[in-house]
Amino acid sequence: MPFYLNAKLLAMMVGIVIVVVIVVIAIHKKLGVTLPASAATWKSFLRGQGTILFAFLLFGAALGWVSIRFFGEQTSQVKYQVQLVEYRQLNIAAQPVYEYLDSGGYTQLTIYAKATDPQASTVSIRVIAGDEKTGTQGSMVFQGTDSAWSRLDEKISAQHLTLIIGDGSTGTTKATQADVLVFLSKQ
Repeated sequence: MPFYLNAKLLAMMVGIVIVVVIVVIAIHKKLGVTLPASAATWKSFLRGQGTILFAFLLFGAALGWVSIRFFGEQTSQVKYQVQLVEYRQLNIAAQPVYEYLDSGGYTQLTIYAKATDPQASTVSIRVIAGDEKTGTQGSMVFQGTDSAWSRLDEKISAQHLTLIIGDGSTGTTKATQADVLVFLSKQ
């Protein structure tokens, strides 16, 4: 799991550093410890050039945060209102076909499925919805026949979908080829 530095964590870290500095200064004054003469050059550096360097460091960090926050890559934004993913003439005779879709930003899933070979056969589509951040997963199974397009409409909130397209359920003629259309939309 990647580590993300968000505004709350950054503010908490800065607050802890400020509190530690104040406590150290208070203890230092309470004990009456004086700095050695060799520290005088460091004091003058920190008052002049060090302050300027630290200010530009903070400015650069703020500018970097603003540019990433507002102009960086937005993974959850959707380019198009509807995305169509076509799977034509899938050969599912030997093994199921596994497809991975990025569904972040979309809220509606529509699947059309049709078995194309042999006649009177069925195709089975299993949809597994998962979200890496929350770890949630959901699953649904959908059957398509050869007589007409079968349709599935579902609301989705997951960031990723896995489609497992295979031959139909037991007790039916198993399809060897299938057509599947997947529509992802915002509504």
